[in-house]
Amino acid sequence: MSFVTYDHGQADGVEIDGIRVYKAFERQAGLRGLRFVHPRWTGLCAAMRRAGADIYYQRTAGVESGRCAAGAA
Repeated sequence: MSFVTYDHGQADGVEIDGIRVYKAFERQAGLRGLRFVHPRWTGLCAAMRRAGADIYYQRTAGVESGRCAAGAA
């Protein structure tokens, strides 16, 4: 099982109690207005590729739902 989360300064791909955690992007990284695409979309897609899951479960209402669907395709 893996999780993709914000970059809070943790190491990428760290394993905690059998769960691997991948960082996607820092919340305030990037230029305002452009950060929608980079680093947010590109970072999330890259983290999902590193996780390499067969099934993705996304649990919030917001733009991340569309990004996860696009990244999983």
